[in-house]
Amino acid sequence: MKKALCILGLISALAASSASQATLFNYSYTFESGNTVSGSFDGTANGNLITNLSNIFVSLDNVALNGSGNLFGSHLDYNYGWISGGAVASFDGTQNNFLFIDADYPNSYNYTNYFYQIGQYSTDQSYAYNANNGNYAYDYPANYGYTGHNYSSSRWSINGQSQATAQVPEPAPLALMAIGLLGTIVVRRKMKV
Repeated sequence: MKKALCILGLISALAASSASQATLFNYSYTFESGNTVSGSFDGTANGNLITNLSNIFVSLDNVALNGSGNLFGSHLDYNYGWISGGAVASFDGTQNNFLFIDADYPNSYNYTNYFYQIGQYSTDQSYAYNANNGNYAYDYPANYGYTGHNYSSSRWSINGQSQATAQVPEPAPLALMAIGLLGTIVVRRKMKV
């Protein structure tokens, strides 16, 4: 019995470590003007949210920001402003809170390229600027006076799915294997009795 419990503990630990590993996500946002931001990042799915964003790549109209596209992630705190790290994306786009930028902003102001999207508050907005080709695009709420550029989370997609159909990734294969192994152990023990 102790041996079975030890094996179960080991399997659980492996499944837990597997479940917390980062997953690659592809995303895109189409501005009302028709400009498109697309790219990818690694992150961890937590319900509707994707946290621990890293390896961030962004392009505006197929031109990579910062040449390579590898960017820093920051988030907006309405009490303190932009804070380095902590960028969060969401499957449905309504809780996006990120600034993908080519400097560790606000610790460094030496930036030239960025894409930010804030979908959590009454000031939902999205803006992208690429110094490599001088291109920019923005969507703000109508109450900002930019009636031709209204922000909409419905134009956000992740992993090629629209916000209406995006799902949390399926459980890791290792967790499924662990369940099967546990079932085998239980059946084998019952056969011995």
